[in-house]
Amino acid sequence: MRRILTQILMITVFLMIGNVFVKIFNISFPASIVGMFLLFTFLLIGYVSLEWIEAISSFQLKHLTLLFIPPR
Repeated sequence: MRRILTQILMITVFLMIGNVFVKIFNISFPASIVGMFLLFTFLLIGYVSLEWIEAISSFQLKHLTLLFIPPR
């Protein structure tokens, strides 16, 4: 359980960093996309290991279709 919470926290931190980048540099781009790009860059460079976020990201991908169901 602690591992999942740590992974959620890590993804949330990248989202917050994306929010800060958008606010500071006045970028007209969604902060979530900027945070995802930063996370992807850190994964490529090697600062973040894939094992650190693998469990929560696979969970999110598995349940992603629920977000696209239109409400009645």
